[in-house]
Amino acid sequence: MSAVTVVSFDLVFIFERWLRHTGRLTRNTSWVQKGLSILAIIAAIGGAAGLILLSVFDTYRHPQLHDDFLVLFIVGYVVSAIVVCAEYQRLGIHYREHRILRISFWIKLMFIIIEVALAIGKLPRRRGRACSKLSRILYHYSTATIMTALSEMLNMMTAFGVLQHLNHSRLRDKR
Repeated sequence: MSAVTVVSFDLVFIFERWLRHTGRLTRNTSWVQKGLSILAIIAAIGGAAGLILLSVFDTYRHPQLHDDFLVLFIVGYVVSAIVVCAEYQRLGIHYREHRILRISFWIKLMFIIIEVALAIGKLPRRRGRACSKLSRILYHYSTATIMTALSEMLNMMTAFGVLQHLNHSRLRDKR
């Protein structure tokens, strides 16, 4: 399940980059925004690798590897979220007429703050039930973050008419 989740999340970033590049979503206005988008993809792939490896190496036989991959997962997704938040903040400045960009920025900032707080609670290398429960909460919270990013992408595509354009082109191809 974790592999499907993280691959979906990474595909959302890649698809968003492609939609911005083709002009279906608001275009990036500078090389900095494009760089932030590419950095977000790289960080998300690193976080994805961490989560997949985290699910492979259990805490009983590989406690150190498990902790290392947990750190890779958390750092990858937090860096990705921070970079995407910065990109949306810059987009919101240039495209003030698109309220959804500002809303998305604030939602992403809230997710970052909560995820960092959960990660800080997990930082001390404690063992036991509390640490295990915090890991599960962090995993489920990250999954909720991923699903929110996917639904947000669909909302943005609807707001900018991407889905309507794709449906029209599909109907045209069937004729």
